[in-house]
Amino acid sequence: MNFKFTIGKKIGAGFALVILFTLIAFIYTNVIINESKRKTLE
Repeated sequence: MNFKFTIGKKIGAGFALVILFTLIAFIYTNVIINESKRKTLE
């Protein structure tokens, strides 16, 4: 199984990883903020 990654596929994979990590960071940040608000209002 020899996979050939053209430059277009490499660039696409790079952008996909950036978007994935950005979404993970966004979700994690929202969880932390909501948890902080909940603790503050107790």
